[in-house]
Amino acid sequence: MTCSHCGNHNPEGSPFCGSCGKSLKTTVDCNSCGEENPAESLFCGSCGISFSQTFSCDSCGEKNPSGSLFCGSCGNTFDISEQKDSLSNYSLQKNLTTIFQYPPKYFWILLIISVLAGGLLIWGLSSGQTSSNDNSSHTYITPQFLQRDTKTPTPNPTTKQQDEKNQELIATYLENGIQYLQKKQYPEAVEEFLKVIEAEPNNFEAHLLLGNSYREISKYQLAFNHLKKAVELEPNNFDANWDVGHAYLHMNDFENSLTHFRKASELEPNHFGASSMIGHVYLDTGRFQEAIEQFEKSLTIPSDNRGAIEDTKSALQRALQTENAQKQ
Repeated sequence: MTCSHCGNHNPEGSPFCGSCGKSLKTTVDCNSCGEENPAESLFCGSCGISFSQTFSCDSCGEKNPSGSLFCGSCGNTFDISEQKDSLSNYSLQKNLTTIFQYPPKYFWILLIISVLAGGLLIWGLSSGQTSSNDNSSHTYITPQFLQRDTKTPTPNPTTKQQDEKNQELIATYLENGIQYLQKKQYPEAVEEFLKVIEAEPNNFEAHLLLGNSYREISKYQLAFNHLKKAVELEPNNFDANWDVGHAYLHMNDFENSLTHFRKASELEPNHFGASSMIGHVYLDTGRFQEAIEQFEKSLTIPSDNRGAIEDTKSALQRALQTENAQKQ
């Protein structure tokens, strides 16, 4: 048997080299589990414990591998229990080798393979995303899109037709009401305009015309309610402000009446009637100087309504006379 350390030939079965004293044992028994392993093993093939750990011989002080049964220097026999006590100091390393029950080279091979596989997976996903972006001009119907489409409400042809029919009825009611109003058939006009409001509560034109119809049959409170609603719906409408101004004046609410006549005059500065009505409110509330100034301003506005012009001139004379009488 040839010694692997010094090359000396020894009798077959010799436990130690007769020349250098090194162990001639070709296998090593694991001190942890007792499994026999090749002498060059770095780890136990059964439990994975590392044979690279060493401990000192009590006889000569030589360091020996953890699986050694005899000292490689002096041949001293090692007590197994002493080795176990010594190896207990390496609990962390033992736990790690228990987890990774393969020699380091296999661990690194598996790690490299895992990294490469992960990289290929990421590359594949990114390539798929790029391909999807490149083909964005094409539409692909997926189950998710189909499911989303089923939840998205689609226009109901029946509902659309019903809406169109309702709009046609509303237009018919308005037209009928206007015709009745022109014929001074005010109760009939009221019925038609009420039908419009029932179908479309915020119809501005219906509220405005209904207010005028009620006023013609002396239902002033109802007239006021609908004219006020018309102003709320369209606050910058001249006709609405003009009519509700008259409604407030009939109720002797001069300040609100003045507010809406001013708004009407602001919307149409060249409207003779709106300007003149402001002067009448001033006159009715005893603000004679303001009435005089407003009437004089009104008379500078061109108008074809001779009756309104004469009425304004008469109101101006009353204001002047009253103002002079108060000064005397």
